Amino acid sequence: MEEDYPVSKPKLLRSGTREASDMTSFIEAFSFSEQEREELQRLLRQLGVSDDEGHRLLIAATEYEIALCREENPPRPPEPETPPPTEATVLSESPLAKAATTLAMLLRQTPEEQRRQITDHLSATDPLGRDYGERFLDCLPGELERLAEACTTTGPPDEVPADAVAAPPVVALPGYARQFILQMAEIFLECLEQEPTEEAGGPFQQYMARITGYGGLPFPRDSAELKEILAER
Repeated sequence: MEEDYPVSKPKLLRSGTREASDMTSFIEAFSFSEQEREELQRLLRQLGVSDDEGHRLLIAATEYEIALCREENPPRPPEPETPPPTEATVLSESPLAKAATTLAMLLRQTPEEQRRQITDHLSATDPLGRDYGERFLDCLPGELERLAEACTTTGPPDEVPADAVAAPPVVALPGYARQFILQMAEIFLECLEQEPTEEAGGPFQQYMARITGYGGLPFPRDSAELKEILAER
């Protein structure tokens, strides 16, 4: 699927016509919730940009653009989080613990005649001349199980110095997200009659951060990256 979607200059009419409300009929609609819409209107009033009619047109156009963007680039489901390994998981994954547990089980299942052959052989081949009586194989499974348990006994991880932690790699903003921002910049200008800027905490940046959060779309938090994108206009 192509990442980009066509960018066309919006032609919104600041009038009582139905063009702004009808344009969502061309694609599957995306609608802000009532609470989200109220929060957007409150934000725009606080920013002191344009008037209620401009706010209404901007929000309607935003819903259309989000719907178009999501139709061309459906949001991917979040990657399932991998739970941290538990002690039981470590035990089951430790080769040494598994081998010790298996040997303990096999020794307990060994027939008496074979157990006697094993202890006789150990006694005959011991370089220090030690004698291995019947009690040796009775005790050994328990010792092996203690060994398996010891494989899971670890102290708390050592703290890693802050300067040793690698910074997360910078992920380039997808092409469709850049196109969406460029299109919204044109809409923002036409609806509110205010030039969009990359200023951190500015009207455009605050509005975009809010709508991309509601729409599940990526948005750069770095004003330098936003400035680079707006320079393409």
